[in-house]
Amino acid sequence: MRPALLATVAVLVVLGGLRAAPATADVAHPVHGDELRLGPATVEIELAGREARYTVRREVHNPGAVADEARLELGLPEGGVVTGLRFQPVRGGPWLRGHLLGVGEARARWDEFADAPFAGARGPALLELVVGVPMLRLLHVPARGRVAFEYTAVAPVCRVGARWFAPAPRFVDEPGAVAALVVRGPRGGGQVVSAAHAETLVGRQVEEACALTAPAAAWGSPQLVTVAAPAVRGAAGALVMLPVGTRRLVELTIDTAVELAPAPRDARVVFVVDASRSMGADGVAAQLAMVRAYLARAPGARVELVVYRRHAHRLFGRWVDAADVERALAGAGAGAFAPGNGSNLDAGLAVAAALVAAVPGPRRVVAFTDDRLRADLDEVAASQALAGLPADAVIHAVVTGGGRAAASSLRRDFDHWLASVVAAWGGIAAHGERAALDGGREPAARRAEVFEDLVRPRRLEAVTVASADGRLEELGDVAEGESVRRVALHDDDGVTVEGWVWGRRWEPARVSDERAERRLARLAFAEPERVAELSEDVRRRLARLAAVVSDVTSLWAADPRWRPGGLPPEVELSGRSGPGGVSSSHIGMGRFGTRGTRGAVAGGPPPPTFEPLLAGPVAACASRHGARRWRVDLVIETTGREIVDVEVASLGADGGAGGSGAGDPALAACVVEAAWALDLDESFAPWTRRFDVSVAGARP
Repeated sequence: MRPALLATVAVLVVLGGLRAAPATADVAHPVHGDELRLGPATVEIELAGREARYTVRREVHNPGAVADEARLELGLPEGGVVTGLRFQPVRGGPWLRGHLLGVGEARARWDEFADAPFAGARGPALLELVVGVPMLRLLHVPARGRVAFEYTAVAPVCRVGARWFAPAPRFVDEPGAVAALVVRGPRGGGQVVSAAHAETLVGRQVEEACALTAPAAAWGSPQLVTVAAPAVRGAAGALVMLPVGTRRLVELTIDTAVELAPAPRDARVVFVVDASRSMGADGVAAQLAMVRAYLARAPGARVELVVYRRHAHRLFGRWVDAADVERALAGAGAGAFAPGNGSNLDAGLAVAAALVAAVPGPRRVVAFTDDRLRADLDEVAASQALAGLPADAVIHAVVTGGGRAAASSLRRDFDHWLASVVAAWGGIAAHGERAALDGGREPAARRAEVFEDLVRPRRLEAVTVASADGRLEELGDVAEGESVRRVALHDDDGVTVEGWVWGRRWEPARVSDERAERRLARLAFAEPERVAELSEDVRRRLARLAAVVSDVTSLWAADPRWRPGGLPPEVELSGRSGPGGVSSSHIGMGRFGTRGTRGAVAGGPPPPTFEPLLAGPVAACASRHGARRWRVDLVIETTGREIVDVEVASLGADGGAGGSGAGDPALAACVVEAAWALDLDESFAPWTRRFDVSVAGARP
């Protein structure tokens, strides 16, 4: 996270390159003068429609006796992008709104104003990206005057429990930084909280809970904005696809309810207990401990146990209230679970199916096994045994044994042979030591928490995103009360998403509307690497749809009635910088006097030279015009790789028979054309300046 403030941190000081000034809440550094002051911010933040919208308003005060230019870095929250700009060049006057332009056009307009003679107390505003950082430039902050500005931004939100969170402006807890702060959400007002307070509110770390919501770095912010989120039922998902050239920008969002599904009340539950020799006494004890843990989270359940070895039989012979199960177990006697030969799980399943088929209401079966079964007991046999199980019943298979672990655990196994069998009734299979138990040292509440996963579904599991070309992204599980936001580029519309709620397949709804597409376009630029591989033309169209400041678009604000004009002549311009952030000593023309040099940065690399590039072309001109010896002094002006002016300062040449001599206009014209024909390389890109060039030579 950048140390800069969201509202605006002072102007960058450019010495040997671009670097941010120390974060401050009430001082803006000037470009030319001694001091600019940044007033406290008025901030409004609204969390709605899966994005946070920020509006920040501040004033820049110039206490000096001469006008100045301000350059301010906007330290947006992680994942934020600028969507709007307004500024008030004269206190109490009208506000001017920023318009989205291409980067080149916006810079050209800025230069048109900055390079023009002073034309009054006026000046435009330009908001663009400089080395990936949003930079606001105000050309004219009047002496002893103020300029107000306002910008808007958006960033993603993340749901944790019943709350939405977004990264907060980093200056909100600094003394004097905020004049007013309002936070709103769909269900009323919100607040700014620290990460520690956020964890207290929801009982877990926001950073961990939001790990699947891009950009992940946003949720490590020290300050967060939070509001109460609207209620969600089950697992709500949306898949948005936006054409970008020949490809698709795809956004997947998932919101899970605080309680994905409630525990059924007054359910009839049959536990199928494996009492085979291979399970042993410890294995039976482990199964009974799991039964107790299940019933602790199943209010009002009525229970029967089916015990199987070679044969299967009912243990109680009646439906027992959950509260009476311990007494019923004691009454069954120690021999009820004595390990015996035979592991006919199918027999136990058939008895359980018949029991629940005969009763109304919510119906559940939990079948235990150690997986040491006869060879012909396969998926077909298990399914046949369950043929009488009603379609609205749910059955789970828990594979366990006599082993013990330090703590209870229950992990789903999609590949177990019983997984497809129980999935037909919406259930899950959990395998091996993944349902192990520690004798009695583990707190009962902890054990009940683990095995509540058998009572009700508490997560959307195994979420995957598949492309038509076979690529597969595994997002894993999404716990209840959490959210996901993933953005990726795909080659076509053949994108499918699936997950599982217990044994039921889940997929998001496909959404195609302008609001969702614009939101996707906006937030796509929050992670530039997502769109970096798109062509510049496609990025430009996407940025215009989103109406955001990007690497190809800027916001420009000026009164259309203004005639371009820079700062007044009394302002010393030795430190002026161009829109791209390159230090400048450009003095201007006309009333500013003689044009100086821009681009020389103290301590930076030396400027490139023209002499090697021109030696050959000048020699060719000299030969063409019959000169034996020559010396040409030129002044070449550049703006990066572009040559913008060529002048011959002096020309000396010794002519041969019929050849040219000193001051020959034809030779001078040839040299000038040779200079204009140069194609400058990248070494010239950072340099906007006048080069003094001297080329001398002689024919053998």
